[in-house]
Amino acid sequence: MNKRTYSKPQRLYMIAEANLKVAEDKHNAAETLYIKKRGITNPDGSTPKLIYMIEDETIFETANAEFSEIPEHKEIWAEILEAREMLKAAETNLLDYAFNVVPIPKKEKDTLTESAKTNYTTRKKLIDLVMNLDVTTLPKNLVLR
Repeated sequence: MNKRTYSKPQRLYMIAEANLKVAEDKHNAAETLYIKKRGITNPDGSTPKLIYMIEDETIFETANAEFSEIPEHKEIWAEILEAREMLKAAETNLLDYAFNVVPIPKKEKDTLTESAKTNYTTRKKLIDLVMNLDVTTLPKNLVLR
């Protein structure tokens, strides 16, 4: 099996995506632990996994306010926000890379560039396409390693 080759923008995107996932997983684990420690349950007796899953509005509001004031959880939230910014930058860099290495007529390129800025679905589809791009098929001078 051949090892897949990625361009630098593709690798940076994968790293940014993984960093966000790690931060979100850490946050979700902290919420789950908070709920268990407080013994919070829903009216049917089930234990919500995350705060937004708490069905009683009063308990939800209290838990949400308490959880968000815990310093460790504020730090995790700050990590998530930073990771989201890094992912957004990596996405933009990845799309810029794609628009520069794939020959696209100017009119279509302009349309796709604008749509990627304003339409989430288009942006995600373009990112998926770029992540599937086999950089070994590109001329060597176009691949950022």
